[in-house]
Amino acid sequence: LLTVDGGVHAERLPDDVEYKSIIKTKNVYLKKLLQKTIYHLPPKIISALFIRGKYDIEIAYLEGFPTQVIAARKSRAKKIAFVHCDVSTTSVLRAFYKTKEKSVEEYKKYDKVCFVSQMAKSGFEQTEGVLDNACVLHNVLDVENVIKKSQETNEIPFDAETFNIIAVGRLAEEK
Repeated sequence: LLTVDGGVHAERLPDDVEYKSIIKTKNVYLKKLLQKTIYHLPPKIISALFIRGKYDIEIAYLEGFPTQVIAARKSRAKKIAFVHCDVSTTSVLRAFYKTKEKSVEEYKKYDKVCFVSQMAKSGFEQTEGVLDNACVLHNVLDVENVIKKSQETNEIPFDAETFNIIAVGRLAEEK
């Protein structure tokens, strides 16, 4: 597993997964400088510099830059891309592709493009176009862990006289 500057869930990876991050510094300013530099390099350069070896499958797990890097690789590996959001409601693809034709051209280089929901797939089709290599593959959940956590006691007091709302999700812009 290769990331530019750390994975969202890197600490949860099994021990047998080899994990590498291109940027290893903890210095916030240096990290930002390196991020800007790396994200402005052509995907072919990133691929050549940081992805070594031959693989059976290469997966771009996020939209945009990872998708460009894996698509740029000249390998015989099966290529899989994931789309996690409804691109009709966000400008995530326009940040990486100037036109919808360019994004569709890139995604057509993949053996499969996996959308995490039917809504994400429909949003892509609405704004970018239809892909023959598309499928819907819902995010995998650790059901046992979810059940275990649901049985934990909650120490947060709720006022029965007030209307209470609970939201579950990451604190991220798309949520």
